[in-house]
Amino acid sequence: MPGAHEVRPLTRTHELFLAAYHHNWDDGPRALLRILDDAACDRATALLIYWLTKPGFYQQFSSPEEVPDFARRDHALVRTIEERVVADRYPDVIAFDPTTHVATAGAIPAERGTIPPAMFRPSQGDLGADDLLGHKVGELKILEACSAGRLDEVSAWVKTGPDINAKIDGDLPLACAARAGHVEVVRFLLDAGADPKKRVGGAGQNTLQWASVAGRTDVIRLLLERGMNIDIKGQWSRTALHDAAFCDPAYWLSAGMEEHTRLLLAMGADPHAKDVDGKTPLALAEMIGNKPAAELLRAAMAAPRPAAKAGKAPAAKRTAKASRAPAAKPATTTAAKPAPKRSKSRGT
Repeated sequence: MPGAHEVRPLTRTHELFLAAYHHNWDDGPRALLRILDDAACDRATALLIYWLTKPGFYQQFSSPEEVPDFARRDHALVRTIEERVVADRYPDVIAFDPTTHVATAGAIPAERGTIPPAMFRPSQGDLGADDLLGHKVGELKILEACSAGRLDEVSAWVKTGPDINAKIDGDLPLACAARAGHVEVVRFLLDAGADPKKRVGGAGQNTLQWASVAGRTDVIRLLLERGMNIDIKGQWSRTALHDAAFCDPAYWLSAGMEEHTRLLLAMGADPHAKDVDGKTPLALAEMIGNKPAAELLRAAMAAPRPAAKAGKAPAAKRTAKASRAPAAKPATTTAAKPAPKRSKSRGT
């Protein structure tokens, strides 16, 4: 019997599961549909894709027409998978329990609502999903070390010369450390060249957004000290403030998101920032029915915007004469620093 992480060779079904697990959600659902249409696709792969799509979000809409434009493709994908799994189209090959696996457990809603019971049932198989993932990746212990704050293990790994910004099992060491709030590990990885702007996960979030979702204030402060913009955008051009606003109101209150949202605003998060659909954090809060968040954000938007600091005027307001002026002499004049740049990344 082969041991864990020693499965050889990988079958087509195994490869499809791994492709789904490592899918970049910024690329849209086309590749996922090809996986689901493949004759070798099994039920574990279909369940994995389904729960990574966060189907609980769509229960608030009574018809496809009510779904926001940015989410309609994923909504169609959710419905397609439900129909096929309920019809027993996919066989059991890989053992996978979506309700307990680390990749999908967070997407299981407290109220199951209209989600078919078949979507919650584990798939059976001779090979477990974690064994398959471990066989393919071989570096899961690094993610565990980052999540646990074991700096000595992370340091030893970096000394072996890996690509520190390469995804491991669909995740990044820096994102793991940020979510867990291990500031020293985050600092070490940043010093080693980790890119906090890289996005991972089904929600396409960067390191600052992961730290924000987890309420890791110290990590956010460190990232800001390192020059990261608090309004940097992730998937669908959303900021950390968008993410904080777009929460179920019960969760928003019980999880301390009110305090966290106030903190983001105090740190300079822009309540006027717009996502790819032109929606502000306030608009998202209103859309999901989060009245407490909406009230807080409405007050923030009504407040006067802070005046521009000296030396920080936008380039567009400088005169042509000033732009042609000779360079300042180092001995007598200090050049003004340019205005901080905002991310131009767009979600799809």
